[in-house]
Amino acid sequence: GKGVDSYLQMLYQRLVLIRELLSDRGSLFLHLAPNVSHLARVLLDEIFGADNFRAEIIWQRTTAHADTKDFGTIHDSILCFSKSDKHIWNPQFRPYDQKYLVDKYRYKDADGRIHRRSDLMAAGTRRGSSGMPWRGIDPTPKGMHWKFGVERLDELDIEGRIYWPAKEGGVPQYKRYLDEMQGQTVGDVWSDLSPVNAQAIERLGYDTQKPETLLERIVKSSSDEGSIVLDCFAGSGTTPAVAEKLKRR
Repeated sequence: GKGVDSYLQMLYQRLVLIRELLSDRGSLFLHLAPNVSHLARVLLDEIFGADNFRAEIIWQRTTAHADTKDFGTIHDSILCFSKSDKHIWNPQFRPYDQKYLVDKYRYKDADGRIHRRSDLMAAGTRRGSSGMPWRGIDPTPKGMHWKFGVERLDELDIEGRIYWPAKEGGVPQYKRYLDEMQGQTVGDVWSDLSPVNAQAIERLGYDTQKPETLLERIVKSSSDEGSIVLDCFAGSGTTPAVAEKLKRR
């Protein structure tokens, strides 16, 4: 109640202590509204070091407001810093957009498996196995190399993972099957996680309660089973509840 300076001083003291408590593999996620997140970023740069900045996650909480005179505020910022470059990192995935599936995964094998086709060559020449001719095709004159060694290409062909175009002289392609893909890699803009609405089963009545899906993504990305998770502000208790479900301490 004493203004931004008082708030930042309180935050600074907590952040210093949190850094001391973190293991070398630990990370901090600080969730703030846009009006103060830029100020907190300065504190985090000082306390954790700018080199340990990992991401500013933009969480889109709602769609645009139609009755505002200015650009509507529809997101919060989640600042992520690690204690060191040895931090735990587990990539997260989200389901592919339907448009992406329609555009990319357009092919189907005789057994019904859906796949997309991608290049088997990459730019640059190589001297090893990936630079050798294969099935009469030499990548070197094209300034290219195979993405796999020729031995692996033979294995992929036997497995039916190479697409051979009907046109003579056409370059073969690699089949990527949809049922083997984990999904789209999650970046630093999270627009697929809705806030806790008034009818949600998980709603506890806490004004700034975060959805469990948000905490699940954060906890899974930065910790392993058995890791310790701390929420020093506690709030609605969603963070420790989610951590326990995910077998964290």
